[in-house]
Amino acid sequence: MKPTGLLVDLQDAHGGVAITQDAPCFSWIVPSGISWHAQIAFQVIIAESNSVAVFDSGRVSETSSVAVALKDFKPKANQEYSFKVRCWNETGKASEWSEPGKFRSTPSRTARFYISPQDRLVSRVEAPKSTMRLSPESIFVDFGRAMFGNVNLSGPSGSRVIVRVGEALSNGRINRNPGGNVRFHEEVVTLDERGLASLRLTPKDTRRMPASIGPVMPFRYIELEGALIDQLKFTRSVVTVPFDPAAASFTSS
Repeated sequence: MKPTGLLVDLQDAHGGVAITQDAPCFSWIVPSGISWHAQIAFQVIIAESNSVAVFDSGRVSETSSVAVALKDFKPKANQEYSFKVRCWNETGKASEWSEPGKFRSTPSRTARFYISPQDRLVSRVEAPKSTMRLSPESIFVDFGRAMFGNVNLSGPSGSRVIVRVGEALSNGRINRNPGGNVRFHEEVVTLDERGLASLRLTPKDTRRMPASIGPVMPFRYIELEGALIDQLKFTRSVVTVPFDPAAASFTSS
């Protein structure tokens, strides 16, 4: 039995992750089994890339195994590290050492704690799940679920299109006054000389993402209205952070 699922700053440490703070936090999954109902202590050993140990926490009487701060460990800038963990169960039995995790400090670090760093953001394009004609000049589009993204339009250059995006419906149409934190946005866009356009959204949406990705907002539905609606093509750019859905699991009686 050994700890698994090693994380540094809540990022998967299996292949090595970059840290940007002076006091990284470590996480692991406690061994499972009949005798492993709870952790009562742990030990973390950290080594530099030459395998020389530079930090040993010793046996720490602590039940936490998530975002554990090692206050006496101060990483050097621009250095690669590996670490391993073992823990003790309620009977005082020590586990085996975990497989090593890896992380590296950046040349210049600012003290900030993050879960979804901007350098891990990815954008993908989604096609609609369904479309429905509302009138000769308008179409209703459903992407199946709400996600943060933007609308991509292509068609005749100079075409003007009214675009409405939202998260909620009212009587089969996008709710234009949903209230609370539920979003709605309406905008008139003009396709550029290449025949392309996306939403400008609001200043608040613009500052959510780096310039390389652009503004996004949460929405599931689109309504498009324009004279050349039948000549338009439309998709949704969705922004996510990669994750492994099988990285951890638990069972309960």
